Amino acid sequence: MNRYLSLFSLLISSSAFGQTNTFPANGNVGIGTTAPLNPLTIATPVNSTTSAIKIGKSGDSGNINVPLGSTTGGYNLDFTTWRDYNPDYVGARIRAERINTWVANNALIQSMDLVFSTGGPVDYSPLTEQLRIKYNGNVGIGTPNPPEKLSVKGKIQAEEIKVTTTVTDWPDYVFEEGYILPNLEELESFVKSEKHLPEVPSAQDVQEKGIELGEMNKVLLKKIEELTMYVIQQQKEIKDLQTRISAHPIIKK
Repeated sequence: MNRYLSLFSLLISSSAFGQTNTFPANGNVGIGTTAPLNPLTIATPVNSTTSAIKIGKSGDSGNINVPLGSTTGGYNLDFTTWRDYNPDYVGARIRAERINTWVANNALIQSMDLVFSTGGPVDYSPLTEQLRIKYNGNVGIGTPNPPEKLSVKGKIQAEEIKVTTTVTDWPDYVFEEGYILPNLEELESFVKSEKHLPEVPSAQDVQEKGIELGEMNKVLLKKIEELTMYVIQQQKEIKDLQTRISAHPIIKK
């Protein structure tokens, strides 16, 4: 039996594939190489324009009866994870998912999302999508429909975050000559009625729409600079008042 298998391997490696494919006795499979070092080794020229691996059905016309934005199919790359009661459990999956980006009922032109899913710690637990790279380049972690280049549903921990912004009117103009500080009486009236500072979003707005870090930092800095100007102004008034009190003849005595 082994002699026939060796002969079959020899025929495949030398004849059908031009002596570049092999099935040696160690069990490794080589495609494009006669010396595979791994269970499967695929060797292609460095400058080759042909994919080493292609997954999909050639000539597939897709599904022509799906609405815009719906899933029309896909291809899975599964990783099995051994479990006590389910040795063939799929614990992780990379899926290339076809999405209809054309008009309804004409889904012949489609795009592809790349989806990464993992299973839970319980036997037979279904796979859960963890990360998706949309066809338009948007990345979603914990959300399948990221509206931004990166959308995360959950908390983020990082040592440092640098935000580059297109904001051009950084509020250093508060310190420029001629800047008129808001009237404190009007400011008091606004705060009493609206329960938040002017230009600062309300609690309801934040809850419904969230905040943009660049824009919010700009607004908060403006309020700090205005507050600084109020403090400087009040300090001048206090010193002036102290001078006048010290010079008053009755108080001086």
